[in-house]
Amino acid sequence: MLAVFTREFKSLLRNIKAIIAIALFALSSAVLLVVNNLSLGYAGIEAVLSSMSLASAVIIPFVASAVISKDRKTGADELLASMPISKLQIVLGKFFALALFFMIPTAIMAIYPIILVIFGQNGFGASYPAMLMFVLFELAVIALGVMMSAVFKKTWAAMLASYLVLVISFALGVFAIAMPESALVSFIIYIAIAVIIGLAVYLLTKRIPHACISAGAVIAVSAVLYFAFPATLEDSLERVLRFVSPFRHFDPTVFGLFDLSSVFYYLSITVFMLWIALLAMKKKAVKKEKPRKAANAKSSAIVLGATAVLLVVNLTLCSLPKLFTSIDITPGRIYTVSRESKELVGGLEEDITLYLINPMGTEEKVKGFIQRYCSLSNRLSLVEVNTEEDTELASELGVNASTPMYSLVVKSDKRSRFVETENYFSYENPEYGEMTPAQYQYMIAACENALAQASGTTNSQVLQQIQSIQTMYVSLMTETTLNFKIEEAIGSAIEYVTEEYIPTIYFLTGHGEKNTSANPLNISETGSVPEDAGLILINSPETDLSETEIQLLLEYLDGKGRITLLTNEKNLSMTNLKRLMSCYGLSVGDKVLTTASEGVEFEAAVSTDIIPTSASTVKLSGVSEITASDVDGIKAYPFLSVAAPKEKTEADAEENADGEGGEKTEKIETETKTVGMVVLQGSTPKLTWMTGADSFNVSVDDISEDKQVEYVALWNFLQATVNFTKRSFSPSVAYPVAARYSEPMLSLEQGDATWVGVIFIGIVPLSIVGIAYINIFMRKKRSEAIVTE
Repeated sequence: MLAVFTREFKSLLRNIKAIIAIALFALSSAVLLVVNNLSLGYAGIEAVLSSMSLASAVIIPFVASAVISKDRKTGADELLASMPISKLQIVLGKFFALALFFMIPTAIMAIYPIILVIFGQNGFGASYPAMLMFVLFELAVIALGVMMSAVFKKTWAAMLASYLVLVISFALGVFAIAMPESALVSFIIYIAIAVIIGLAVYLLTKRIPHACISAGAVIAVSAVLYFAFPATLEDSLERVLRFVSPFRHFDPTVFGLFDLSSVFYYLSITVFMLWIALLAMKKKAVKKEKPRKAANAKSSAIVLGATAVLLVVNLTLCSLPKLFTSIDITPGRIYTVSRESKELVGGLEEDITLYLINPMGTEEKVKGFIQRYCSLSNRLSLVEVNTEEDTELASELGVNASTPMYSLVVKSDKRSRFVETENYFSYENPEYGEMTPAQYQYMIAACENALAQASGTTNSQVLQQIQSIQTMYVSLMTETTLNFKIEEAIGSAIEYVTEEYIPTIYFLTGHGEKNTSANPLNISETGSVPEDAGLILINSPETDLSETEIQLLLEYLDGKGRITLLTNEKNLSMTNLKRLMSCYGLSVGDKVLTTASEGVEFEAAVSTDIIPTSASTVKLSGVSEITASDVDGIKAYPFLSVAAPKEKTEADAEENADGEGGEKTEKIETETKTVGMVVLQGSTPKLTWMTGADSFNVSVDDISEDKQVEYVALWNFLQATVNFTKRSFSPSVAYPVAARYSEPMLSLEQGDATWVGVIFIGIVPLSIVGIAYINIFMRKKRSEAIVTE
């Protein structure tokens, strides 16, 4: 084998067509590197390898398809037959010579990750495993060329057959996604495929029984599945066609997964095609002898049996969960599920269904992670939903065509939760911190708009501002990383749908309270507070609460309870209600008066340090002062205050401009009075109390147009107060830091792409061709010298 290998490799080095082929190979990869990475700043090498898989499918068969057929043309096959070399050694020698020959441009590609590290790539952990998968793909294409060269007598026929197989397999992979999902349509197409398989077997073996058996086996299996298990045929065409196409087996690598089933697939078809090449050579070696039908039948049966076994083994491996057959090679290990999530999923006691909405975009990494996550437990099941076809299910889930692709609906028997795609990601910048995708896009758009509007200005002050914006824009574009938070998003949703009780806001009723239409609660009738009560809102009752009700509320507060109380002037005389507040050190005084009529509103200042809200002031009327006294274990904080008149004094007379005495004026001194108080137990809010409840209970229909803005601000403040006080659902799992979904862009200086391009687009391909020409010229000179002597 070594002799064949050496002879073939030297022959390739002297073949100018083969040299030009690997020069084009190196040129193509270099162009992709410069365009995809150095011009666009993308740090990953995977896109280059993906494109080069197509390039190699074009270039390799041009050389490999002639590796055996050319020997017949030159008579070298008879020379090899006369030597003590087996057909297996000939096939393997030629195959490994081709493999080493095409490793020359592949070795040049292996330098690319090192170059990218210079400009800021994260590392080699993703690049070289991806290159290994690319090498396996190359070997499969080389084996295809060797097989066709052995089967066909003419080089052009072998080349045409190689390209035909590759084009068909590529087309199958491309159109797989468009295959119908119907079981009946799939069954019909499988019958058509069975007929094609039968014809192919007949053309290869020239035996009708083998063709009928092959086609019949496919039809029989399809029929059994269709009539007995029709669900297995639904959407099966896409999976089968993806499996058949070698190009689609390279897809996981592009998305950061080193798929062991794809490794086995490439190795198995490489070995299988070399075996077919060996059988073809043996058959041609005895073509002058009278073929024995029994021997031919046995050989054909072996080939069909091996094909069937190989197909079953590969299909079995490809159908295994990707959690077990693929390795995460992304720089941020985005597919790796944390120990915390595994413990969460492992402890599930009920079935959870994850509905993936319209997974038809380009976010294959999202889909890949969800698939791996669902493989963690048989309690989790994944259902893909096409909103245009699965209209009934989409309506039940509350989604439609406008729902963002790859969103999730996580559903249990208790409840469901919608998880939008945006929740899977977050942006992080060293200067501006963590941002949601919407915030990041807003900042980018704001910078771009500001720079566009200021274009061409000569104002020095504006130029300084533009420089600052430009610096911010560059930082956002080059230093911001996209983090993958999908694990936390899914885990939180699972916790939510499996939680026994989800905190809910209840509105106390039974005493003439206002605005209690949502979740009313009459504890005098129920005799208890619901387990899922995350907040009880008491809104200006008309009558006092009973002692029993106060006791129930105090017991509720002693646990995880939270209360928000809105009172007006009528409530100031309610003994039991005030006793409830006094248990937490709060008491209320008389109504705060103004110097004008009672209808005048106070402009109440909001302490945003206590209540997180965008409001700084709100308009209130009918407020009363709230005071706090010390109670062990709790602390009261004022968050709403007004400036009330303190006393009236006469100011000294001031002289007018003409020196005469002026009229006496009144100066009103004010003092700050608290009209809203929050009580914290440690860092946990237990109770918020706001007076001036009538301001919150005005109907929107009674608000004049000029008061609409104040009304909206008031309700936004109330919502912020309720959100601050209420007990909300919060995940119990502490997830690790979010993984990086993508690396920052490469840090390139002007001219970097140029010098890399000059070397790898210009010098390297020319050097390959130049060295080959020199080698051929020197060999020719030596031959001429020998002839002369």
